Amino acid sequence: MQLIGNNGDNKGTVYTKDAIAEAKKKGLDLVLLMPDANPPVCKILDYGKYRYRQNKKDRKERQKQRQTLKEMKFYPKIEDHDYETKIRHIRRFLADNNPVRIQIWMRGREKVHPELAEDLAKRIVKDTGDISKLQGELEPTGIRLQFQLMPIGGNNA
Repeated sequence: MQLIGNNGDNKGTVYTKDAIAEAKKKGLDLVLLMPDANPPVCKILDYGKYRYRQNKKDRKERQKQRQTLKEMKFYPKIEDHDYETKIRHIRRFLADNNPVRIQIWMRGREKVHPELAEDLAKRIVKDTGDISKLQGELEPTGIRLQFQLMPIGGNNA
């Protein structure tokens, strides 16, 4: 088997017994890295420390991939400045690779005109269309209209 020392130096091809003896002499473990290689590659290292570092690296990778669902609430009679501010927030959430749930709440007489909420939803989808895609369809549920925007891949900030 091909043996790599604990400090990364290549010891060359050695017998299995000799590799195990050298690992025991140093008080470390013999770990099989590439069993399919010809000859198999082993490394002398502290297996506990190796597992700890590997778990730490895996946790960091999972943390980078984690997505948090963000929510934004609108009303049909929103002023332009408020709309622009909320769109800026949505764009920031999407740039951070987080999906955004949009809820458009209708109050009082607004319930009689659900087309105002649908127009606002279409405007939101259009204004964020370059960095997001609509997931599913617009869901009218009584006094609110909701939908979800998903970030388009490759927008990691």
